[in-house]
Amino acid sequence: SIPLLFFNLPFEHWYGIRFNETLNDKQLWAKTNKYAGYLLFFIGLSIIFLSIILIFFFKSDIFSFVMSIYIFLAATIFYKRIQKFINKQNNN
Repeated sequence: SIPLLFFNLPFEHWYGIRFNETLNDKQLWAKTNKYAGYLLFFIGLSIIFLSIILIFFFKSDIFSFVMSIYIFLAATIFYKRIQKFINKQNNN
């Protein structure tokens, strides 16, 4: 998330959020990747915070299970928010 947030990355097909809409519009690509950087930063912080809390309350196998579910849900929410952002940008 750090490169997406703080660096003006060049438009390319190998790095960043790559949907058909973003690959066809450089301005949308830049906005979407900046937004994704913020989301990924806060998702990463939440994973770290949750890990620190849960490690004290669960055994390692249950901890791994809970964290894998949380990461799956975070990835799903990330995908949905990016899609919503792209659709909103296309409608403006």
